[in-house]
Amino acid sequence: MDADGQNATVLVDDPNASVLSFSVCGDHYLLLSWAYHAGNRLNIWRTNADGSAPKQLTSGDFERSPICSPDGKWVYFIDRPGTSRLMRVSVDGGASEPLPASNVPNQFGIEGISFIARDGKSVGFVVDVVDTHTNDAQTKLAIVKLEAGSNAPPRLLDLDARLGSPKNFGVAFGNGGVQPLPNLTGVAYPITENGVNNVWLQPLDGSPGHQLTHFTGNLRFSLGP
Repeated sequence: MDADGQNATVLVDDPNASVLSFSVCGDHYLLLSWAYHAGNRLNIWRTNADGSAPKQLTSGDFERSPICSPDGKWVYFIDRPGTSRLMRVSVDGGASEPLPASNVPNQFGIEGISFIARDGKSVGFVVDVVDTHTNDAQTKLAIVKLEAGSNAPPRLLDLDARLGSPKNFGVAFGNGGVQPLPNLTGVAYPITENGVNNVWLQPLDGSPGHQLTHFTGNLRFSLGP
């Protein structure tokens, strides 16, 4: 639609399919996690910005949360079922590949891709891991270098434990509910407590996270770009 809300138009339409998540890739493409479109699986598709010329990019069983690299050459996404994997595929299609050095020890799930740095040198994603001492689940922000030849293991930052709790269901979408700040000095995410959402900040320099807002009323929301 136009900026004033007028002239709304349908971009994609398939009565037998569902779009579970989507993002934009520059000014040229839409990226869709499209379930049951031209098949019985959940795959990543690309369309033109107006929804025309749909093209299937991946062919797995359960693939979601597509996000475009800043140079527009790669589409990063999450591959399931089983243990989630961070994958990428050319924006023009072809064979998908696991992201090098993205395996997190004791990982059992990936909630979403939070960001790709504007310089294209790192990607941040929200990952679920098991504490081997207590067997408790923990939610972390993993940051992986994308520079060619880098085999550095992911850097892990703690996120508030309540992010992965059932109370937060419905506020975490394709990015795991975690959004980067515009200057990429940190990430922000909503935490639900007593039916009220508040925004928490986690700096990327590893310093302790803290609460940003202090709403007390009956308010729930999700963070957007």
